[in-house]
Amino acid sequence: ANDSCYEVDPVTAADNRWMHRPHMDWEAAARRADPATLEGRVFAGLRRLASLRATLPQLRAGGQTVPWSTDNPAVFAFLRTHPRTGRLLGLVNFADTAQSCAAGIVAAAGLHPARDALAPDDALVRDGRIHLARLALRWLTADLLEDDDDR
Repeated sequence: ANDSCYEVDPVTAADNRWMHRPHMDWEAAARRADPATLEGRVFAGLRRLASLRATLPQLRAGGQTVPWSTDNPAVFAFLRTHPRTGRLLGLVNFADTAQSCAAGIVAAAGLHPARDALAPDDALVRDGRIHLARLALRWLTADLLEDDDDR
């Protein structure tokens, strides 16, 4: 949560970035180990993303990331291209409701066929559209390179 206490301290009062740097809530931090809490669910999700990210060579250093167009303003897309390990198309639904974008974005990004690295068992395309749950993320990749020893 935002913290406006920074305004009281003359050292930080002129810099509103301190609003986003509240004092550490150690009780909330301790709840990250409990999967029944909001903190626990968020922490588990971040750990899962970090673990998966480590397996995706497309996200290694040395790549280039550019915004990519979709036909839906609620769906943000980016194309990550690495010169040696391929491409990853990220799709992010910023809406509080389910959204979709045209499936042609996959071929346009050079990833046909593609799979969702975050949910490989999900059907990627239905009725010519890629569907995203509310506030959801997809990391679309082509088959990963099996013979890359530089991991």
